[in-house]
Amino acid sequence: MGLKDFIIGDRSAVGVAAVLDANGIPCVVVPNTIDNDVFGTDFSIGFDSAITTISDALDKLHTTASAHHRVMIVEVMGRQSGWLALYGGLAGGADFIAIPEQPVPIETLAAHLKQRKEEGKDFSIVVIAEGYPAATHEATVAGRPVAGYGLAEALASTTSLSVRVTVLGYLQRGGSPTVFDRLLATRLGLAAVNAVREGKSGILVGEIGQHIAFTDLREATTQPHTIPADVVLQAKTFY
Repeated sequence: MGLKDFIIGDRSAVGVAAVLDANGIPCVVVPNTIDNDVFGTDFSIGFDSAITTISDALDKLHTTASAHHRVMIVEVMGRQSGWLALYGGLAGGADFIAIPEQPVPIETLAAHLKQRKEEGKDFSIVVIAEGYPAATHEATVAGRPVAGYGLAEALASTTSLSVRVTVLGYLQRGGSPTVFDRLLATRLGLAAVNAVREGKSGILVGEIGQHIAFTDLREATTQPHTIPADVVLQAKTFY
């Protein structure tokens, strides 16, 4: 079977593995990142646990948002992609979800929130990915992407809404893994071991359409895994 390295990690780890493999150190990679931004798998290990934490936090924040008639902005992780914001926000009943794959003007969000208030909905939950960029230069804060506090500042200057920010931060990375993640880790780990036994290397072991899939490390390193446009539209994330 020969000597091979198993690597479990994120996009950076995949890149390291690709370099090692190209230099004569055979590698097999299992994707493990809550951002779910590794190409070659539908879901990475840890993603489901993270969105469960996000949806649980949104359930709790709904109570305060409703009691104090406020807009609650919840910033979640995701610098390059909005998987956490989209899935966590949908599961937690967010009223607006801002993801890097489809930035919109601050004015669009402000108009939506004011319309909700006019319709008698006196609170709103907004989930925003930390890597969410400004859709216009005017909406940037100190030249940086508009994330939680930047968005709150922009809304405060354009509306009379009462806005509060919660940054979930590292809470998303900890805690007990969900059953889905435990089973996914088992399936991918077993598939990786079997791949090595069969003499395979230079691959990422993922699961696509509930089937084990092998992706060349070079492709996994160079291809993005962002949310497809049709998924965003089907979810009716933006208004």
